[in-house]
Amino acid sequence: MKMRNLRSDEIVQLAAQGCIATDWNDIKVSDTFEISKIRNVSFCGKVEIGNNVTLCNIRVGIGGYKIGNGARIIDCGSIISESDSTFGIGHEVCVVNEAGGREVKLSQDLTNNIAYMVAMHRYNKAMVESYNRLVEKEAKAFKGKAVIAEGAQIIGCQTIHNVRIGQGARLNGCSLLENGTILSFNVLPAIIGANVIMHDFIVAEGAQITDAAIIKSSYIGQCSLVGSGFMADNCLVFANCQLFCGEGVAAFCGPYTVSHHKTSLLIAAMYSFFNAGSATNASNHHYRLGPNHQAIFDRGVKTGSGSYVLEPAHIGAYTMVVGAHKSNPDTSDFPFSYLIEKQGESYLLPAQNLKTMGLFRDEVKWHRRDLRIESIARDLFTTEVFNPMTIGKMIKAVHKADEMIASATGDTILVNGVRIQKGLLVRARNAYNEVAQAFVLESYLKSQEYEGAPTEWTDCGGLIVPKDQMEALESNLAQGLYHSVADIAKAFDALALYYESDVSTWCAKMVRENYGISGEPDKEEAEKVISGYTSLMNGMLADAQKDFNRKMSVGYGLDSNDSQAMHEYTIVKGTFDTNKSVEICRKYFSKHMRLANKIIGGQQ
Repeated sequence: MKMRNLRSDEIVQLAAQGCIATDWNDIKVSDTFEISKIRNVSFCGKVEIGNNVTLCNIRVGIGGYKIGNGARIIDCGSIISESDSTFGIGHEVCVVNEAGGREVKLSQDLTNNIAYMVAMHRYNKAMVESYNRLVEKEAKAFKGKAVIAEGAQIIGCQTIHNVRIGQGARLNGCSLLENGTILSFNVLPAIIGANVIMHDFIVAEGAQITDAAIIKSSYIGQCSLVGSGFMADNCLVFANCQLFCGEGVAAFCGPYTVSHHKTSLLIAAMYSFFNAGSATNASNHHYRLGPNHQAIFDRGVKTGSGSYVLEPAHIGAYTMVVGAHKSNPDTSDFPFSYLIEKQGESYLLPAQNLKTMGLFRDEVKWHRRDLRIESIARDLFTTEVFNPMTIGKMIKAVHKADEMIASATGDTILVNGVRIQKGLLVRARNAYNEVAQAFVLESYLKSQEYEGAPTEWTDCGGLIVPKDQMEALESNLAQGLYHSVADIAKAFDALALYYESDVSTWCAKMVRENYGISGEPDKEEAEKVISGYTSLMNGMLADAQKDFNRKMSVGYGLDSNDSQAMHEYTIVKGTFDTNKSVEICRKYFSKHMRLANKIIGGQQ
């Protein structure tokens, strides 16, 4: 857009409309700018004004910005940018380990996958250094280029200092924004609300930060919601998270991390698909060398009200944590469990969370809560509860359980800071085996190809990927083969394209290695698929049925007799047979058993 200096008559008119400037020559405008929409503005420094821009009642001053077409800035204090600002790009976030050592430099193209590599693979020094160089290059490219992009609305904000503001962003009543970038599109605007304070940040498209939230040295990902006074300090928060009321410090919040309660603290840990109960808490030091301990909560962990974990700790995938745990537990070998406190000790109930309706409900709601636009979605993640990572953990748990059962000398086994009752371990071993076998055999029915199958998988910040492929990507980065952070993200995009075929070949390999099957699948294998999935479905449905027993209607049917209480409960909540989640669950498993049923029926 071609810009020009103000004419003398325009300067006179602006002055008559209450405007002042330290130097009118610093003001550049488009040929089609609308002078009548610029009133009571203090210009201090260079400003470029596009078409149809509204500037009204900017008391302290605006300077250093290019203002795009259709932007509206009304009733604000100070909006200033300096020539040496890089707008949060390159700022280091001290994540996962509060004492340092896992810093991630902020980039406009940062993703959960890239951040995982940089934060968690510090042993690959060349890779980390290469990433840092790319971010420094990006920071240099944006240095001093302050914009308020087209369609942005800034209303009633007090102080905005060194902040790039993207297309269509909506800022209303912010207290202080300093050294940051707000990425935004008209189709997916970022929203910053009343009394928000932010320092050293990048906010992604579709994010909403509202209601006196405080953001320090952090990244807030696409379509994440942060509000109700939540404070994030040195946090990486990726897509579709919901953080309200509580606090996060040095937290790596992978996709769908949720914390809604005032007394909950997410500190020095990695999370994804996580749900924090009220008063969830942790300690990250033993008062010796400071807060240099950390925790890993594998995907899908939930915490009950008042839960506590003494770090370091590693909690297995889809585990429910209840009570206080001070023995530095490591339950990563046993996913889908309950970790409970009994008389001050930590007990693991392995596989007790495997056949619960909540697992199925979570997977369905994660799809529903993804409000991103596919064409600009950056974070990559795998929403399926059962995937090569969790199934692989179950297969390993079967072998580990066999070893532990064989060597056990009593009814209770102590391992990695937790106690496991031998009888529960036997049942867990069978449950793991049943579900894992059904998963890999179902894939085997479709394809017996196993050449080039991945050996191991990893959860890369929420994305399940073959470990060797991620290592190859890291090697390329270490060798300087990528020219920008966006190039790294594209490499992950390419890697993710092969997920389904990689799963298929891995399943065929697991069938051969763990179940001794190498020929064409027959009815016996199909029957195992049906048996495993039927058992899993029936377990989930039985769990859901508990919501419809008599005791659930306590508090219903007030001013009526007992028989009317349950009747009112079904009026309000529906019945088991008409419940939407129950219906979807049945259809889900019917789909997964379709091929096996065809084979059994001789239709294959």
